Amino acid sequence: MVISSMAIAFVGYFVWGHHMYTSGMSTHYCPLGVLALSTFLDAIPSAIKVFNWTATLYKGSINMQTPFFWAMGLFLSL
Repeated sequence: MVISSMAIAFVGYFVWGHHMYTSGMSTHYCPLGVLALSTFLDAIPSAIKVFNWTATLYKGSINMQTPFFWAMGLFLSL
């Protein structure tokens, strides 16, 4: 989890570039393929984190109360 969080932070720094592209950044410095690749690379550690979150529910003592449903709403928003 820690490594995937650090990978998200590292790759997310470069994903920030595609937000700058929409604000008028020149394509001469950063081709569009690099921006797309960085976005795809950011999805891998993000998927690892979501898998780990859901794997903690396996064989766990799940208490179906409001905080649980609030936390599960996170998965619906991803």
